[in-house]
Amino acid sequence: MNRTPVVFLILCCITVAGCLPSSCKRIESRELFAADSLSRQLAALIPEDTLTLNGLSFGPEESQLEYPRSILFDSNGHLWIGDVEKGNVLVLDGEGVVLRTVSATFELPFVVGADADTVFVFDASLNSVSTVHDTTVLSTTNLSGYDIPENSVRYMSVTDSGFVLKIVPKEGSSELVYYDSGGEQSSRVSLPGPAWQWAGFMRTTDEGIASLRGYQPRIDLVGTDGRLDSLNLVGFDSPMLARMRSYLRGDANAPPLLTPSAVLAANRIFVLNIRPGWTRIDVYNDDGRLTDILIREKPSFNKDFFPTDIAVTRLTEQSFLIAVAYVEPDGRIEMYEWTDNAN
Repeated sequence: MNRTPVVFLILCCITVAGCLPSSCKRIESRELFAADSLSRQLAALIPEDTLTLNGLSFGPEESQLEYPRSILFDSNGHLWIGDVEKGNVLVLDGEGVVLRTVSATFELPFVVGADADTVFVFDASLNSVSTVHDTTVLSTTNLSGYDIPENSVRYMSVTDSGFVLKIVPKEGSSELVYYDSGGEQSSRVSLPGPAWQWAGFMRTTDEGIASLRGYQPRIDLVGTDGRLDSLNLVGFDSPMLARMRSYLRGDANAPPLLTPSAVLAANRIFVLNIRPGWTRIDVYNDDGRLTDILIREKPSFNKDFFPTDIAVTRLTEQSFLIAVAYVEPDGRIEMYEWTDNAN
């Protein structure tokens, strides 16, 4: 199996959009844009809440997780995992116990959507979407009618009428490609600005598609006609904001990654906020304003630390099960419980 695409995906933070917090060249300036300065002041007013570890998994003994790149919960509260290094799709329960492995061969599997307990798996190498139930692939749709640029990063979202593919090339402009349920291309929408701004997962919501940005505290809501409505995350704070300002002013050669993933659930937005060694999740209301800061207990510095994705499912009216996938210092899944006592 050709693993060149895997290497590119693993290094996409460098090739598409720069650097991680532990690897960027040091920039002396600590100045912020006015909006970022205001967000930092707002974040300082929010007390931190502790995440309680509910479960931990490194995968099955015979096939340990290596690069869990995407995760999501189905309607049964089971967590589906796409490991792009192993080419595996695994399913865990709410405590991290491995329930099953999908009996199919994938190359670069991303779990991209769920309909009750049926899950959609996008294979970025084969450019196909498989419908999976339990351990069986029910059907596979090949996406046709478009030449994917070499060394591009792709993000998939599933809709009622088909699929939407976001393509972020190493060079050139990013775009959205719409497909019908049979995999035939129906339309394309060019995305303005440099490609790196658009790197980030796609999420399907009740209102449409949310396009995430890993390098800016912003989410783009995509209409059925391709029109974008941007939502700024007010209260987002990161030690990387000063470096982003330096990059945008031409004083740095690469933009820093701010957030590898986010998920929209229960009128909230859960955002992975990168820190060098510990898990931090910022929670925003549906207007994009910060309401909660969640920290993994006993945080400590570790430059070799990188979460890749987050999934959330509701347990009760106020409590949530949160899963986070990690690839550094090792491939693993951590499950947390959090109760929102303020809302």
